[in-house]
Amino acid sequence: MFARYSGVFRSVVALIMLLLFLPFGLSDDKVACTVYREMGDVNLGALLSLHGSASSHCDTDIIPRGVVHAEAMAWAVRDINSRNDILPGVTLGFDIRDDCRNEDVSLWMSLLMLENISPDAFKDSCPGATVSSTNLTDVLRDDLSHTIIGIIGTSRSATSIPVAQITALFQVPLMSFWASSNELSDKARFPYFLRTVPPDQHQIIAIVDMLQYFQWEYIAVIHSVDSYGLHGARELLVLTEQRGICVAFTSAVNQYPTEKELSEVVAKLVRYKYAHVVVMFSALQVANAVLGQVAKMEPGLKRTWIGGDDWGFDLTEHGFTDIAQGSLFTRFYSQTVPNFEAHLAGLDPATDTVSSWFTDYRNARRSELGCGENTTECPGVFPDNPSNDFVVSPVIDGVYAFAHALDSLLKQCPGGLNNCTDVNTITGHGLLPHLRNVNFTGTGGLLYFDENADPPGKYIMKNYKRLEDGSYASVEIGVWNSLNAGKRLQLQVDEIRWQDGSTEAPRSTCIPDCAEGFILIPSEDKCCWTCQECSDNHIVINRTVDLTTKACLACDIESWPSLNRSVCEDIIPTTLTFKDPVVITILLFALIGLILTGLTVAGFMVYRDRALIKAASRELSSIILVGVIVAFVGVVLLLLPPTRWTCLVSEAAISLSFTLTYAPTLLKVNRIYRIFRASKKSVRRPKWVSPRNLLFVAGVLILVQIVLIIDFTCMIGGGGIIVIAISSSVRPVKALSTVPAVPPTNYLELYCAFGYEFLVPCTYNLALIVACCFYAFKTRQVPDNYNESKFIAVSVYSTLVVCLAALPVYFTAVAVLQKVATLCSALLLNVYLTLVCLYLPKLYAVRFLPKEQTNQTLSVIRGGTISSKVDGSGGSGSVVGQIRPL
Repeated sequence: MFARYSGVFRSVVALIMLLLFLPFGLSDDKVACTVYREMGDVNLGALLSLHGSASSHCDTDIIPRGVVHAEAMAWAVRDINSRNDILPGVTLGFDIRDDCRNEDVSLWMSLLMLENISPDAFKDSCPGATVSSTNLTDVLRDDLSHTIIGIIGTSRSATSIPVAQITALFQVPLMSFWASSNELSDKARFPYFLRTVPPDQHQIIAIVDMLQYFQWEYIAVIHSVDSYGLHGARELLVLTEQRGICVAFTSAVNQYPTEKELSEVVAKLVRYKYAHVVVMFSALQVANAVLGQVAKMEPGLKRTWIGGDDWGFDLTEHGFTDIAQGSLFTRFYSQTVPNFEAHLAGLDPATDTVSSWFTDYRNARRSELGCGENTTECPGVFPDNPSNDFVVSPVIDGVYAFAHALDSLLKQCPGGLNNCTDVNTITGHGLLPHLRNVNFTGTGGLLYFDENADPPGKYIMKNYKRLEDGSYASVEIGVWNSLNAGKRLQLQVDEIRWQDGSTEAPRSTCIPDCAEGFILIPSEDKCCWTCQECSDNHIVINRTVDLTTKACLACDIESWPSLNRSVCEDIIPTTLTFKDPVVITILLFALIGLILTGLTVAGFMVYRDRALIKAASRELSSIILVGVIVAFVGVVLLLLPPTRWTCLVSEAAISLSFTLTYAPTLLKVNRIYRIFRASKKSVRRPKWVSPRNLLFVAGVLILVQIVLIIDFTCMIGGGGIIVIAISSSVRPVKALSTVPAVPPTNYLELYCAFGYEFLVPCTYNLALIVACCFYAFKTRQVPDNYNESKFIAVSVYSTLVVCLAALPVYFTAVAVLQKVATLCSALLLNVYLTLVCLYLPKLYAVRFLPKEQTNQTLSVIRGGTISSKVDGSGGSGSVVGQIRPL
């Protein structure tokens, strides 16, 4: 019952739809009514994009790609008719119409081809045209008995979807050479739809493979609001998430975008500045609108555009060379068809049968190039390789697919192909199984259809770049083939030129390359990270394989990060350098002091028989001068690079120098005190004032210090053997900062750290100095002529103050230079005071003063009257004791 009324039902539907879309056709008579046809025994229809639709009308210039596609279909049909191995005795015809890349026009034209409608319904639609063979009214009035068994087209998914639904209603197969939306793979909705290009799921995989190849992990996505863009973007988002590629933002753009809508897209491109790669999966007019807005608002914006199969063919014509330079495109696999290219190059509207679109485009193009109508020497109006540049293979292969299917169907006739003379009985329903089972080698390679009537996925990867002659073109740089499971993507990277002609692939990531010493931390933006610097004393370590999980790890206080901040390296400690002004100054004073000491020793030897020198106690003075020399040597040792032995010797020299200086000094001032005190009670000389006794006592005092310096540790081992070893905690130590507020630095100083055991000999020396101070205070009022005790008093008082001030500074100072300079200054000041107060005046006197004056001083001391109190009591008394030179 349904079959009986199906023809009526289809006719009613067609009339209703034609009435709905008729106003569109009436508004664009010339464009909508032009037809390119050539009738045969069996006819194929075609819906090609000869014009664009910038608004709601066919109001753009002729699209050269559509012109080439129309001639390719006509050439393929004629080529099949000229062969004997396929469809012998049967001629193919074609009926090509313009769909204007518009859904309404596509539906209208498909209905006109599928249903024989009375021409009276359109008698005013297409008034008399100058070329009757291409006028739709004449076509409708001429031989209405012809039928269309299949349609080639359309060139867009958005137009193929409604046309596929109409052709399914009429049970006519629709073979698209460009529509790639995944939606069209649904055979429940589109049972009569086939295509010679792979679905978008393959194209999306090819794009994502390319993103991974160049390690682009942060991208932007722009898509058109149609079946092609929506399904493609959805597939792209799913696959990028699976591959770990982050999409910074996604912008959907309408087919006819407004200025505000485009401005928002450009603003996002600027906002997400690290998304240097933009995948634009959109229709042609949407892509051109976006690029045009970018050129208008941000002409200097550098982005690498990744395009699908629907745009990027007219970048040079639209002036997008600077913006689109370096872009990559996936193109349907199409081989060069030499026979067709030769045919196309030789076409002449004056002698050959061509479409009116070809004539109009050729004349317009020649006019642009400055060629006359009959000029033979004129550049070609099409590219050098039009069958490849305009992807002609899918069109030709679509025609051949119908031819092979027809051939297969007719060979099933009883008695062979020659007995099937009534080709008008062929229906699309009967042809469809044969069409889905075709398997042949076409111009683009092996062609067959899977269960969804889709061919294998194979694409040519192209790079839009500047050529050596200064022109711009899309150049093939690789192939993607779904059948090559091991290596689907094959690229010739050396042939790619990016923005500004660079050979280095751009980076598109929101994970910056941090400098050495920085780690990545998440930022506010999606999938983005930012660099945070580690502290100076931290290295960067990987907690896991993921580079974004690096962490800062502090080095210990005696190590510092390497130059690449990967490991902690021991800090090589520095020592005092003789280039430092302070060290030079200390060393200079030490050398001057040694020279003065040498002069003093020489003076004592030269004038040893002078009474003034004898009165200064030559034996004790010799010990004191040895202590002075040891002190200067100790200063020099402190300035040397610290080692175990230099530290031990310098510690011993410092302690011993004070003992050698102040043990004899104490005996000298004590002797003076006891002599003057005893002179008040008796004329007998006090005991233990002879040189021999004093040297013995001095030796004992010095020996005590030596024992304190050398700590004898007895270790009793097997067999009762006693081992004597020198133990001291003094050693080279690295100066470490213990102040919390001071940040760590890549600097350590090595110095001799004197431990607390150093305080024992220091305490002993301090006791000697205090004793000297005590007796110096007691003898402060000795006769003026005997003034050595006063010089001793000045020396020991100053030394006591210096020591009390130097020791705290030494133990609390942080810098090594402060420690060493404080200790050296204390030593230098002490020995200089000793030289200046005790010996230099005597040498001056014996060298420059008359001998009689020095002898007179001594005689006064021997027999004069001392008008003073040695013990602090008043009065005067005679000197009953005698002070002899030692």
